[in-house]
Amino acid sequence: VSHAFTTLLDLAPTLYQYADLDYPESWNGQKVYPLEGKSLFPLLNGQVTEVHDSTYVFAIEHRGHISVRQGDWKLVNSVLPFDQGNFELFNLSSDLGEQRDVKNEFSEKFSELFAEWEAYKKRVKVQFPTPKAGD
Repeated sequence: VSHAFTTLLDLAPTLYQYADLDYPESWNGQKVYPLEGKSLFPLLNGQVTEVHDSTYVFAIEHRGHISVRQGDWKLVNSVLPFDQGNFELFNLSSDLGEQRDVKNEFSEKFSELFAEWEAYKKRVKVQFPTPKAGD
């Protein structure tokens, strides 16, 4: 059992390492985006106790749900529109169930993680669905 923070993005680098393969830099003449995860091998082999340190930022958007995590901090939003006022900030070390929004108490951390969200959104070209007329 490990309580280390890992993500789904860590599986591909782990499988590439297990298969002793290099991830391609290009495919059919097109540049391939680099893998964002890290191999879990050192964790699985007991060489380390964590895969990502407390400075690692993990961001994701999936079906209208946004999450940005760094260490014990988590920024979330699942409310349209996805503007800054609808995001909530949680400190998972004291609120694992994400019940108490602390964005007003920790406005600097909130701004930092919101900037990480904006950078992620731009880097991976997040596209939100366009509402239909009458919605």
